[in-house]
Amino acid sequence: MKQGGLLSGSTIFFLSSILVFLARFAISVIVARSLGPAGKGVYTLVLTYASFLVFILDFGLSSSLTYLVASRQFRQNELSQFAIYLSLVIGGLGCLAFYALYSGVLINNLLAGVDPGYINLVLAIVPFNLLASLLSAVLLGTQAILTYNVINIGRVLLNLVLQCTSALCQWGISGAIWAWVISTLFTLALAIWYLREGILMRLTGFGAILKSALSYGVKGYTANLLTIFNYRLDTFILNYFAGSGAVGLYATGVAAAELIWYLPNAISSILFPKSASLDPQTGARLTAKVCRALLLIILPLALGFGVLGVYVIPLVYGMAFQAAVAPFLLLMPGIIGVAITKIIAANLSGTGKPQYPAYTAAIVFVITIALDLSLIPRYSLTGAAIASSIAYLAGAVLSVYWFSRETHITWSEVTLPTRADLSELRSLSAALLAQVRQRLFG
Repeated sequence: MKQGGLLSGSTIFFLSSILVFLARFAISVIVARSLGPAGKGVYTLVLTYASFLVFILDFGLSSSLTYLVASRQFRQNELSQFAIYLSLVIGGLGCLAFYALYSGVLINNLLAGVDPGYINLVLAIVPFNLLASLLSAVLLGTQAILTYNVINIGRVLLNLVLQCTSALCQWGISGAIWAWVISTLFTLALAIWYLREGILMRLTGFGAILKSALSYGVKGYTANLLTIFNYRLDTFILNYFAGSGAVGLYATGVAAAELIWYLPNAISSILFPKSASLDPQTGARLTAKVCRALLLIILPLALGFGVLGVYVIPLVYGMAFQAAVAPFLLLMPGIIGVAITKIIAANLSGTGKPQYPAYTAAIVFVITIALDLSLIPRYSLTGAAIASSIAYLAGAVLSVYWFSRETHITWSEVTLPTRADLSELRSLSAALLAQVRQRLFG
């Protein structure tokens, strides 16, 4: 099922990222315009809680399945069956546990002001959301880049259509959440269809797969879990201190800033399975080169985004979201740091060393919590953005340190672009554009 190398994969990801970028931007605007800051804040809290549940219950299995498929330790159909059995069991038990946590604790503090019906809805689909995530990980491990992106595009386009329908029919927050739920279930249906061959056969060797998956995944699990906490925990803390209206404004600034992440996300998604199939030194050199090239692209991109965002955010989202501009600008330095962190983490995880991203995530988690609790009560939105940006930059510094120590590649080889990099980037861009034209126009 392998569908091309790094350049071909980058071309596919480039094209799909454009579509996903445009669709998610449109969804963000539609939700903001139809729900307002407070409504968007509730919507953000519900979806963020749902994402937390999947990450917590994942136990590092997503990265494990990608690694095990890419390294050919198990067959695709074996891992697909494994994903089905495990997600239904873990997801079902997780629903009960997190319902108890919500009703007993979170309803009166971090999720205060959120209708319990919305939480119950996302809890009900946790097993299916988890299964969709695991099956997508299997696809990524086979390097079926085209199929992987078809599923992502299908999900976001369906969500866009449903969000438009909800806004036009004035279905409010419940309509927006149902649109997300339906598009999630659609993703699962597509993943099952593409992996259908042998998926219903009786699974053998469950214990061996579980042992291999957990031995690798537990290391990466800590890093992934802490990373998502680093990215999103401030949303709940902000809700506790300032309410859902502040969350809606902050989420808009964050969403606009994180649009820059599409490029490193695309590269790291390809680099992770690629690193698993390369010898360590070759993969390390490739990663360093990718980091330097990424900085050549993302620095001017962030500058341009910053200038445009000042005018575009209130123009597109409405003057009710004017206050989202400040956190958007304050997050820009940290967003650049995250881009580097993502690329390095993809290499370290892909070469069987997920403990280093875990170390980074743990340290950044402590920094994030300390800064959030210090700055959010006093400065609200801007405090959350400053805290996140500082923590993200600290994560980048730590990532470069671990990578350099492990590979003996100096920090300057990772972070300082050369003239040769610029020349190669021009050639690569020309080749990429040629592939884009060929795929679009034949």
